[in-house]
Amino acid sequence: MKTLVYSITGVSSGDLQGCNVGEAYNSPVSTAILEVTDTTLDLGDAITISLGFGSPTKVFQGYVVNIERSIPSHLIQVTCEDVLTKATNYFIASDDPDNPIEYSNILSEDYVENVLALAEITNYEADVPGSFTWATDLPAEVNLVTSYQAANEMAQMLAWHIHADRDGKVWFNDRRPYIQGGDSSSFSWDETAGTDVLRLSYSKSTEELRNKVVVYGREGVQATASSVSPYLYSPTYYKTAVIAHPLIQTGSLAQTTADYNLELYNRLTEVLAMEVEGDPDITARAICTVTGSAFSGIGTSDWFIYSCRHNFGVQGYTVSLNLTK
Repeated sequence: MKTLVYSITGVSSGDLQGCNVGEAYNSPVSTAILEVTDTTLDLGDAITISLGFGSPTKVFQGYVVNIERSIPSHLIQVTCEDVLTKATNYFIASDDPDNPIEYSNILSEDYVENVLALAEITNYEADVPGSFTWATDLPAEVNLVTSYQAANEMAQMLAWHIHADRDGKVWFNDRRPYIQGGDSSSFSWDETAGTDVLRLSYSKSTEELRNKVVVYGREGVQATASSVSPYLYSPTYYKTAVIAHPLIQTGSLAQTTADYNLELYNRLTEVLAMEVEGDPDITARAICTVTGSAFSGIGTSDWFIYSCRHNFGVQGYTVSLNLTK
């Protein structure tokens, strides 16, 4: 029988009743919720959570953001968020509204680095496939937004992505929520074996599909990209996404934004929801291979781990997954 083990900052052996760690592609932060009988943790404390069988593996690093005590259970619920909580809570507001922070002739990756640094996030790395320079005409003003909003708006314009890893490093990269060239699988599960997968369901929809992207930049700057979708009602039917930002000051940047986002959005949404035996190495944004039965209709194929939730406690350890392709 496998023995559940954990190592959690401020939580002694035997005090943990439950632990839930969630990561998701579309979430600004990863979260962890602990239920404990006692803890030395306080608001703002740094925390590391490691879980596993035999020896624990780090699944979370961040900060305590909420502590709630309740009766009659006498349990303490501790809520934590990863390092990007600093960016989501740092509101950029100039002391003088006539003199906001401005950037000129700045690369995408440098812009993101600068606005994150305002929130004291300096453990940062960019891995981007192209070079784009912004604010070549007029300065870009950054004011009355959070640090994360400013950084994420840049990511959205290029259909790139921002997230923090389990070691507290923030990444800015071209990570789409589906299989890309060069991806390789890190995990595999076989539903037909009857032991790997505890629960599985498959769905597909056009809910997130957009086959037309309209971009509005500075006054007089705009672009459009569109493509016929075989999944919609007719060849002339379009579902539209709009991106607007004053940083888009040239027609070429506007067209690049439209083209990149059309590639991102013009896709059928396929979701595989699974529950599997606990494995602390499972993380969002990784690639996995799933073998399914004829009933599930999926065969054997690779999937992107869109979200994962580690559920660890006295009743065992499982991971809930949402996979996309």
